[in-house]
Amino acid sequence: MPGNRVMAEMNAWDVAILSVAAYIAVLTLVRLMRRRRDAVIAQLQTDVAAQLDRKRTERRREQSRSGRAKQPPSAPRGAKR
Repeated sequence: MPGNRVMAEMNAWDVAILSVAAYIAVLTLVRLMRRRRDAVIAQLQTDVAAQLDRKRTERRREQSRSGRAKQPPSAPRGAKR
């Protein structure tokens, strides 16, 4: 098998270099994945906050609309009570 021959020809320095390269590759990948995860979480938190704000605003509008409808009609300005 060609793979076994290559592995048999590797000396200690080759194994050390390969191990360091693999470690750096894994470390870099983990850092990139963490950064992406943090970015996705931040975006989701922003979206949730915006949606909650829109719901609060809509709820206030509905309350003000229903509140105006329930109030008795106001007397004209300048009229004595």
